[in-house]
Amino acid sequence: ENDSLTHDDRLRKERIALTLETFPAQFTIPDNVVFVGTLNSDETTYDISPKVIDRAFVIRLPAADISRRSTVESNGVPQMGILDLFELRRAVETRIRESADYPWLLEQVAQLQGSLSALGIPLGYRASRDLKVLAAVSRAVGLENKEVILQHFVFSKILPRVRCQKNERTEKAWQEFRTGLEAFLEQDGAGVVKNLQRQWDDTT
Repeated sequence: ENDSLTHDDRLRKERIALTLETFPAQFTIPDNVVFVGTLNSDETTYDISPKVIDRAFVIRLPAADISRRSTVESNGVPQMGILDLFELRRAVETRIRESADYPWLLEQVAQLQGSLSALGIPLGYRASRDLKVLAAVSRAVGLENKEVILQHFVFSKILPRVRCQKNERTEKAWQEFRTGLEAFLEQDGAGVVKNLQRQWDDTT
């Protein structure tokens, strides 16, 4: 069989075999490794797929204000922070076991589930697990306000998934979702709902 292969095909098979031998199909990721990715969001890039959003927390940074001085430095001195992942993991595991506010948080997210499903964005068990993890991490780093924790979850796990075909059914679902979102945010100083509505109304 190999005699029918060209020289290039044989080299390709050898490279594949070497790769499979060098890099196993399964391997352990050390506890001190964290995966962080960045993506420009403009007309030259594709949106993040729903599959990726479902498996990661999406943090959208505000547009750069080049008139302001960089926050990386203060009085010419570089600013830095050190994160002990081992201590953070241990603190998170402790707070996951406690999770006193988790039932309340889950109830609030569940209130959005009906309109989200109508928009074609169902929330699965992974979302409830991620909510519990985010709540534990927030507590571990000193964020105690459960309303703010809930807002972080909605911003990083739910809003990035809002995309659908605009029709009569989804229009009604969107208005219900927007009403719930406005009540949930109480004060929308960042103009999140207004920006979402502008994007919804944009037919270009």
